[in-house]
Amino acid sequence: MAMAALKIGMPEDYMWLLKEHANMVNLPRIGIDENVAFPVVQVNVAPAVALEDALGIYKFPHCIPIYSYYLREGT
Repeated sequence: MAMAALKIGMPEDYMWLLKEHANMVNLPRIGIDENVAFPVVQVNVAPAVALEDALGIYKFPHCIPIYSYYLREGT
């Protein structure tokens, strides 16, 4: 997808330079053979967790101070 966007939005001269550079340095083509601009990929190895579990916060933190304020005032 990223390469398709580059082809659409980049000038032809710039794309030609990217292709020439990729050929000269023997850049690995990840994903598709036309990939001359993105030689790396991101790999997420940690399992997904909920935001509350990751940060140790409550789901509605803005309600806790208001509730405790009313308890102190006796209303």
